[in-house]
Amino acid sequence: MGSPEVSVIALVVSDERRAIVFEKIFADLLLDKTKATLKSKLSLERFRSVGEFIQAQRDRKNLSGTVIDTGLISDASDIEKRALMLLEELQIPTLKVSEKVVAGDAVDRKILTGKWAQLMDQVEAFAPRGLRVHSRKLCYIKIRYHRVGGLAGEGGEEVHMESKAITYDLSYGGCFIVSTYDWSGVDHISVFIGEHPEAVPCRIAWRLPWGASHRKMPGIGVEFINNDEALKSYLAGFVRDS
Repeated sequence: MGSPEVSVIALVVSDERRAIVFEKIFADLLLDKTKATLKSKLSLERFRSVGEFIQAQRDRKNLSGTVIDTGLISDASDIEKRALMLLEELQIPTLKVSEKVVAGDAVDRKILTGKWAQLMDQVEAFAPRGLRVHSRKLCYIKIRYHRVGGLAGEGGEEVHMESKAITYDLSYGGCFIVSTYDWSGVDHISVFIGEHPEAVPCRIAWRLPWGASHRKMPGIGVEFINNDEALKSYLAGFVRDS
């Protein structure tokens, strides 16, 4: 078995003095994490601006989470602030932390350790991915999807079960499906979107299990595979380019 692909926790800090402090603290926390579990292979990668971070992640698929210096947020331009809002929209695990907490006393360190543990719990629930290249529309559409069920057919074959759900985060490239089903071990599904007559093959890009977040609904993010012009034309009725 080959070694697992390394996924990235992005550390976005612009100030060089603060970067030294942040990199030391979070490198140690990450080392403790990788010692405690073999499930993930994570690395810490520092970026000096929001723009540098966004540009670097567009063509990569190994982003697991981000740590953002709140000092950078206060100094960010309007464009950079909108880019940071993209992280929440994409539901990428993100920790915003100040220099005071990072370099603080024992009480601050306990707070930081607790926030880091929450971030790592979220990271474990997500499949590493890159930043979205398609604009998305907040809309509710009924969908049907096929998944492999736990029952065997007469010949012992797996039975494909059909379920109904909704999506509220739709683009030409994929969508978020609200679901409480345990999707661990499932990589691909077929989806019927609204009244579109053809099934759309999808790859599961990330998962948010039931109970993993108290602020977000559980489900899966899927990418459409080989979406044709007929599907794009149908989706155009729901999606509007930004």
